[in-house]
Amino acid sequence: MSGLVGNGIDIVVFSVMVLVWHLSEKVATPIYVILTAINALVGLFFQVSLFEDFPTNVQDYWLAAIPIVVIGAPLGTILCSKLNHSTIANSLIFLILMEMISSFLIIPLRPAIILAAILSILLFSGLNYWLYNLPMLRLSQTKN
Repeated sequence: MSGLVGNGIDIVVFSVMVLVWHLSEKVATPIYVILTAINALVGLFFQVSLFEDFPTNVQDYWLAAIPIVVIGAPLGTILCSKLNHSTIANSLIFLILMEMISSFLIIPLRPAIILAAILSILLFSGLNYWLYNLPMLRLSQTKN
């Protein structure tokens, strides 16, 4: 999943940090960025050393992305520290939707994969909504 849309287990961890552990997005975002970097490096290690399959065009994508990530990730973290909760949440939702739409337009996908992606989005959106509205989580939110 991470290879197709740029997100994998790290977005699940972000959701748990915000919805279950009640970390603010200002704290969860830098952690998410670090987890994403670790995930990318571990994936690169496995792809190069174990699978021995790292095509030249993928290497070019990696090299093109490095300066953007090195500059963009810290700037994004600084920006998030200055914004309020709802602006960060709305921005994240907008970016995720744009990423999903652009992935569907750019990556040639079979109908079965598109259906699986849509079902995954609905499932995890429902899970996030359920976690957000759990009564036991609301009680702990009011205590903090």
